[in-house]
Amino acid sequence: PTTLECYEDIPAPYLFDLMFFGLEPDGKFILPTEWWQNHTYPVLDAVAGLGYLGYFPIFLMFAAHFRFGLARSGRCILSLAEIERLSSAMMWGMFWLILASVATYLLYPAAPPWYVSEYGLGPARLEAASSAAGAARADTLFGLGLFSAYWSRVPNVFGAVPSYHAALTLFNVYFAFRFRSLRAPALLFHLLTCFSAVYLNHHYILDIIWGSAYGPPAAWLADRFFTLYARNKKAA
Repeated sequence: PTTLECYEDIPAPYLFDLMFFGLEPDGKFILPTEWWQNHTYPVLDAVAGLGYLGYFPIFLMFAAHFRFGLARSGRCILSLAEIERLSSAMMWGMFWLILASVATYLLYPAAPPWYVSEYGLGPARLEAASSAAGAARADTLFGLGLFSAYWSRVPNVFGAVPSYHAALTLFNVYFAFRFRSLRAPALLFHLLTCFSAVYLNHHYILDIIWGSAYGPPAAWLADRFFTLYARNKKAA
């Protein structure tokens, strides 16, 4: 099989989680992701699968509410200009967050836990196909091939660090607080997404931490950029 000569990116996330988050239920250290694969429940399969697959449409629903729903509700204390500025920051910041995540994937290719479950910690197998991993249980539950079909089209198997799911949902939490709306749902959805990533065997906790570290700075930078842009435009 085709391999990479340098494969530190395969064991490193695994060993990090084992060192800091390892469990010892039967006298043997295992990862939280590994423990959950032996403790699955249909209700968790359904909720985790739908939340994990639908994280981006749900983000867009939050963004649409902030941009179009708040002003019409009559309950928002922000001005229309402030809503428009924050909405621009939210969408451009999301784009910048994608670029930062993709750059990290290219600079630090890291395998997800399902890959290690299938191929081990040896040299990276470049021919490995992407997998729905634990999300395949949702396919079985719903009698659909939606999850497997989606992940079979993911082009980059070695793009686990950072977790873009964690990054984007925490990015969304930042703007929920800035818009002063849906703060609790945004935070709960972030926590659900992080849990789902581990429960479905798609990410290590390291990936979640790394991704979560990307979200708020990207949001703050976009917020700051558009604040300065609006201020300079007004002064011109």
